[in-house]
Amino acid sequence: RETPKTKAIGDDTGSIDKLDVAVYKVTEGSAETPLVLTQTVTNLNEGAEGTKTAQVTVTLVKGETYRVAFWAQDADYTAYEFDAETSEVSINYEDVKANTASADAFFASTEVEVTGSFSKAVTLSRPFAQVNFLTSKSDLDAAAAVGAAPASSSVTVSGVASTFNVLTGVAADKVAGEVTFASQPIKKVADGENEVFESAIIASAPFFKATKMFS
Repeated sequence: RETPKTKAIGDDTGSIDKLDVAVYKVTEGSAETPLVLTQTVTNLNEGAEGTKTAQVTVTLVKGETYRVAFWAQDADYTAYEFDAETSEVSINYEDVKANTASADAFFASTEVEVTGSFSKAVTLSRPFAQVNFLTSKSDLDAAAAVGAAPASSSVTVSGVASTFNVLTGVAADKVAGEVTFASQPIKKVADGENEVFESAIIASAPFFKATKMFS
């Protein structure tokens, strides 16, 4: 199966200003991974090509193995809530909007076996599916000529999940019925003879079906 695509890591990361880190102890022969410590970093640094970086320092016990979860988002975006105890992000779709850069987020998880002092680089990626609507430039020009050029869009989807497990990367708890991402101005991206409308970032898909779109 083809690997899901993500936007370039430097795209729209300007709103990311908070990193939550949770560390869980791994015990051989047990499926339980109890939480041992958390840390929130708000002084993220500007990295190369529009990325954000952070340095996280924690004290762990030599000889033990741990799993570490990372969740980064815009601190002011309230639709996501990370629960370190469960390693899950809950998603509230009540007031979500299409074309919203502040809805962006990144995650990663890694396992470490502590044999002494060490450092490890971890790259976070997006847990999203993005919906793009593509139309030809000629169609856009024709619409503009009659005063009907699209300026905003909304999208209605079904099958979206309401939780995302940062440790496992699994989205679950599908929302019953449809979810509408409210209309917002369209971001246009040139693509040869076409215009790509980046019309929505759908949290915790790939399991969704677009049913309606208004422009």
